Amino acid sequence: MRTIPGKVRNFSATARVQAVDEEGRDEAALTVPDEVLAAEALDHGEAFEELVRRYQNRIYSLAYRMTGDNVEAYDLTQEAFLRCYAALPSFNTELRFAPWLYRIATNLCINFLQSSRVRRGGADPAIAMQMPDRGKQPDSLYEEKEQRLRIHAAILNLPAKYRAVVILRHMQDKTYEEIANVLELPLNTVRTHLFRARELLRRRLYESER
Repeated sequence: MRTIPGKVRNFSATARVQAVDEEGRDEAALTVPDEVLAAEALDHGEAFEELVRRYQNRIYSLAYRMTGDNVEAYDLTQEAFLRCYAALPSFNTELRFAPWLYRIATNLCINFLQSSRVRRGGADPAIAMQMPDRGKQPDSLYEEKEQRLRIHAAILNLPAKYRAVVILRHMQDKTYEEIANVLELPLNTVRTHLFRARELLRRRLYESER
């Protein structure tokens, strides 16, 4: 019976996701493709731990932007890697690992949002926002922060299927083709979801400014 690598088991116990300290890391590991690590991960725990190191911040960011709740984002990130590990025997190493992992994480977030587990409150939208330009004047920085918070709040009020395409496109910089792959949707459906999501955002932001 294979055991789950400790990096995954202890993910939520650390209660934080942060940039990994690159000092002292094996530089050779950085040159190993994700797909090779995925093929080796079931028999070599350190291979999967490397995949976790590579993607934990990005998956957490996705989960946080989808839920608006840092506690739920930690739990969903851990669950995404646990499901990823459990599904490794079915992973086709001729395909790219990243879209496969994003699909697992995005589907988890969508299922969570459609379930009764969704909590209200406890979110800190500023965590997921881009860092402001420190060279700007305080008034300008305040206005930018307020606008980011309004946008983030509007995104959190989108239906789950629209929220996913907006976040993958505008916050994760995915192409339409990558989004279609992650969500397993036809390309035209992705374009339609994104168009409708933008219209909803535009309407809600306009109403919030009136």
